[in-house]
Parts: sequence; structure tokens; C-alpha cells
Amino acid sequence: MRRVLFFAWLAGCALLAVGFAGIAVASHPATSEYAGQVAGPAGGTATPTACVTNYACSTTASATIVPGTTDIGNHCDDCITTIALPFTVQLYGTSYNSAHVSSNGNVQLASTDIEFTNTCLPIVTMGPTIFAYWEDLVTEGANCTGGCGIYTSVSGTAPNRIFNIEWRTFYFSEPGNAYFEIRLYEATPNFDVILGTLNTTATSSVGVQNGVGGFTQCLCNTQPPTNSKITFTASTGTCGTPFATFTPGTATGTPTSTLTGTAIVATSTGTGVAATATRTATAVVSGTPIVATASSTPAVSTVTGTPQASATAIASTATGTAAVATSTAAPSSTSAPVPPTSSATPCTVGFTDVPPSNTFYPQIRCLACRGIMGGYSDHTFRPNNDITRGQLSKIVANSAGFNEPVTAQTFEDVEPDNTFYAYIGRMASRGIIGGYPCGGTGEPCGTTNRPYFRPNANATRGQISKIVSEAAGYNDVPEGQTY
Repeated sequence: MRRVLFFAWLAGCALLAVGFAGIAVASHPATSEYAGQVAGPAGGTATPTACVTNYACSTTASATIVPGTTDIGNHCDDCITTIALPFTVQLYGTSYNSAHVSSNGNVQLASTDIEFTNTCLPIVTMGPTIFAYWEDLVTEGANCTGGCGIYTSVSGTAPNRIFNIEWRTFYFSEPGNAYFEIRLYEATPNFDVILGTLNTTATSSVGVQNGVGGFTQCLCNTQPPTNSKITFTASTGTCGTPFATFTPGTATGTPTSTLTGTAIVATSTGTGVAATATRTATAVVSGTPIVATASSTPAVSTVTGTPQASATAIASTATGTAAVATSTAAPSSTSAPVPPTSSATPCTVGFTDVPPSNTFYPQIRCLACRGIMGGYSDHTFRPNNDITRGQLSKIVANSAGFNEPVTAQTFEDVEPDNTFYAYIGRMASRGIIGGYPCGGTGEPCGTTNRPYFRPNANATRGQISKIVSEAAGYNDVPEGQTY
């Protein structure tokens, strides 16, 4: 099944407000008035910009923790403390002035997830995060050298300061202490993780993620080296802007057009300010305001005055009865379009092959901004590709919030190193997906007679209906035949 059809189907989440301010909806019966109103961005073009697209990690031995001097007040089992950063910190090209520090060994820049069971990255619920030493840790009590807790300090001088975040902890369910640190740099998006004394039998996850699918995993639920430094070095590339760049024209005059009809949806088009409405009239106005009313017979009327200047056109295009009115009188005022704003943190993900004009742009963007799915390394989404059973499992599992660790292999052809192993395991453990009995052509039975999942096979529309419905918990009894 085509990816775009599936995403339009799956995206029951509300459309993101950011970037859709150019869509206006008028109730009916309608008299739509556009008096110098901005219907949305016009003449926009996607402008690629250089940004941090990835991090590489490397490990060196014999590292030393720089002691923290300020107690941030994190003394607990499974809690988050929000702190102000002494300088702007860059992660994946985004600037941050505060951070949410977890007792369990990670720093989240947007989320506040207190999950203590470390798994492989990415972790959808945590957003942009640095995982210094993700483990089930405790920061309260007195059985830590220097006192348990999380401590910070600043090294160096501006503009080359280093912010040190030091953990002094012990394990919730294992013996010993865990001492480690993150070092954030003012002059570079690079950062370091310093691992001090640790329980060498304990396993943890170390890495970084951008919160929308991109991540660098240095260790996944394994034993890290003690007294070592893991350096995360940023690499830059070209990222397409998620929205078209807003390059509006200037609306001169205070034009008003009264349209008789039923205005359903208006969207921005063209240069200046443009709107397209369904089942209404067409009006082009410039200069001194006039009123044009659509009638049953298409007509053209012209209003003239002393031609001194011509305002930028404000156009609404409709299907159905149409009337056109034009004014060339002197403009009376100037109104500049104001770009849409949002109080929400802007989503920075975008795909070069899914422009805002794409039919499925809202649904694809909605899911991508929530970290439910991503694209390819060349910043494309490839919306016309088919979707495989493995990809489907990941997207549905992430949409449903399934994130528990998977400890056993369910299918013969989905081994633990498979990209979709965890997602397929989570879905299978809930009975949402199944496989095919072994013994078929090219699918021999092993010692455990595990079934085959065929993760690279395309999913059918019927299979997707079943999987999505069961993951969402839809269990009502259908009445009648729909198709």
C-alpha cells in the first residue's frame, strides 16, 4: 500500500497549527469580507539551510569528571529537575536556554519523561535528549561520595564556556555507585559524556536523539567502559525548511469585497494576499474599497477614480457563479501582512519531496513532528513508495505509545539486530500482528518452530485495517456492508 494513503488514514491527530494559518474557513450562508486581510503566506519557496543533521561518537580512556559545585535539588528516585542553562546550547541546530535533567542519567531539552528502564534509541516520548548514562538510578541519600544528587558548574570564560552536569548516584536494583557527567560547550554544538566509577555489570544506554527520528546510539543496554570520555561530534548538512519561506507582497488600500454564496475553505495562492473559496464569487480589488456582489449571471463591472496608484491585488477565486470588479482609484491606506505565529515550539522536520501543496502534507507532517515516523538520509520521504510490514509495525507501535523492552524473539526472520525487531515484538506480544507458519518455501522450521513475519513484504489495505483498528482498541460490532 502506498505510504501516503496510509499516513492520511492513520493520522487521526489534529493538524498542527503552525504552518496552517493560511487556511481560513467561513461558515455558511456566507458574506465573506476580505478587508486587507491576510489569508496566508504567499509566494513562498522552500529554502534549504545548513544545519546539524547528525552526531558521531568516539570513546577515549582516562577521562576525569569536572566536579559540580551547584546542587540543582534533584534528590529522588525517578524525577526531573528543570534548570536554566548559563548560555545557549545547540542540539541538532536548535537553540535551548533550559533543560530537564533526569535522575536516571539523561538531559531532555523538551520533554519530561521519567522512564527508568533503558532501551535502544530512539525513544519517541523523550524528544530531543542526551543520554549520558541512562539507567535506573537514585539521587537521594548519603551513600555517594560528596553527597548524592546532580550538581553543575561552569568552566572557562565567554564565549568559550563549558557547562558541566555531574551525577552522583547509586543503582536502584544493583550494587554500587554511578558517577558521570555531561559537558556542554558554548562555542560548538559538540558535547562530551564523562563516565567515572560505575558498576561494570550494570547495563545502560548512551547516545543522543533529535526527537523526530534521528539519533546516534553509542551503547544500547550494554556495559560501558568506566573512567572514559565519549565525544559527540556534530556533522552538518542541508536540511529543507519545513514550511515555505514567507515572502509576502504588500496589500495597499482597504479593499472589501462582499461575496454572496457559501464560503467553505480559503487557501493562500499567488503573490500578495490570495484566497481560494469554494462555491463563491471571484473578486479582484485594488485601491479604494469597493463592494462587488456575485449574481446569477456572470458580469464585469468597473469602478474608476483618479488613477494615482494601484494596490496589490487581493483575490478570491471560486467555482460557481462569478463576478469581477476592478478599482483603480487612489489607495487610502497600507496594510502589511503579518506572518502566522504560534506559541508552540516549532517543528523543524521537513521533507524535500513533500511540499505544502502535497495532498498528504498535513498528515505526513503531523506524524513526523511527533517522532512517529521519519524519512531517508537524503531528506526525502518518498510518499509514493509502498509500506512494508516492518515499517508498518514501527509506525503503529509508535503511534500507540508502545515502548516496553522486548526480551524474546517471536519470529524466525526477525532477529534482535533487525531494525524493526522491538516494534514487531511489541505488536506481536499484544496479539495485534501475527506471522506465517514455518515450513513453506524458503522458510524452514528451526529448533523452536517459530513462525515467519516477512518484514520486507508489502502490507495490504486489509492487513493495515486490522492492525490499526486493533492497536487503537476499536472493537465495536460493524453493522451493514460498507464496500
